[in-house]
Amino acid sequence: MKKLAIPFFCLVAVGIIIFGKVHYDNKLDSIGKSAKEQQLLDSSVSSTVDLEELVGLTANMSDALREKLFHKFEANENITLLVIGSDANFNSTPENSSWPFQLIDALTENYAGANFELETMNLEDMSTNHFIEINAHSKAAAIKPDVLILEPLLLNDNGIVKVDNTIENIEKLLATIKEEAPEAFFIIKPPNPIYRPTIYLEQVDRLKEFTLNSGYEYLDHWQAWPDVEDDDIKEFLTGVHPNERGHDLWAEYMINYFVSQ
Repeated sequence: MKKLAIPFFCLVAVGIIIFGKVHYDNKLDSIGKSAKEQQLLDSSVSSTVDLEELVGLTANMSDALREKLFHKFEANENITLLVIGSDANFNSTPENSSWPFQLIDALTENYAGANFELETMNLEDMSTNHFIEINAHSKAAAIKPDVLILEPLLLNDNGIVKVDNTIENIEKLLATIKEEAPEAFFIIKPPNPIYRPTIYLEQVDRLKEFTLNSGYEYLDHWQAWPDVEDDDIKEFLTGVHPNERGHDLWAEYMINYFVSQ
């Protein structure tokens, strides 16, 4: 019996050791999984933006811009939005904000927890030639925007600067910004429409062609305005600048791109 007992107890001991090791390994694996889950939870908590909600809010954006913003949101980093344009973009009144300021209000309201910063360059009645001559493109690049919204002063250049030169000046600006902010996302849009344009319409068509051929985002907000040949468009303009109704209409189009409802 003693001879049989010794092997038996040896087998029991080995079994206990194996069982203990398996139990210990399972426990370590469980602890490891819990740690990973907690790490993911902590990571998600570090961003105060609901990433699932972002899918709906960013539905109208290009995929490239959505991806850029998602990375910014997850890293909890500030997003600098730079708007460059003529005075037509910024002629606010006490009763009404121009479209850039309506846009930043909408971004702040809808993207809870995100940090949007608005930078503006109001070039008033400056031509694109003058813009380059005074080295304003380098000042724009120094801002290092995450997103640039450019209105290329076509109305200011109209009758003064040939559209080919306007395009060259735009390219200089974008190239300079790329050097300082290689990951910047570029959006180009025309100035506001006017009643029955002639040469100006040709300039806008060239701008659209250049933008699309260069692979930049083109926001054609003219689609939201009454037809340029229709007298109704006068209700949204004061001279060649948008009035309060014009800015509200312009803002609605721009906000719809950034904030899908």
